[in-house]
Amino acid sequence: MAEELNLFLDRKYGIPHEDVATNSLLEECYPGLSLAALQTGYREYARMLDILGPHKFLCDLGAGYARGSFLACDRGWDNCFSVEIDMERFQHVRQAFETRNFPIDR
Repeated sequence: MAEELNLFLDRKYGIPHEDVATNSLLEECYPGLSLAALQTGYREYARMLDILGPHKFLCDLGAGYARGSFLACDRGWDNCFSVEIDMERFQHVRQAFETRNFPIDR
């Protein structure tokens, strides 16, 4: 059930199921782990957002494809910070945010 929700929302937000980063640090930093194993699920993000409340902020270090920020923006949050070292992932997320008219600074 959780995986089905993750797949549904990934499609909604334009998040790939395979890593699009060709120079990915994934294998270097996390040998033997798949991208799916490293991505926090939407239910976990939803729980975090519920605990924080709408007037707090989310700072997601090592955000990957920014699932937490997509979910927070869909809930109307404007205080979301996703930090990702991989520029290809960042560019993919940036394009997906712009397509959905979600705010993005850089």
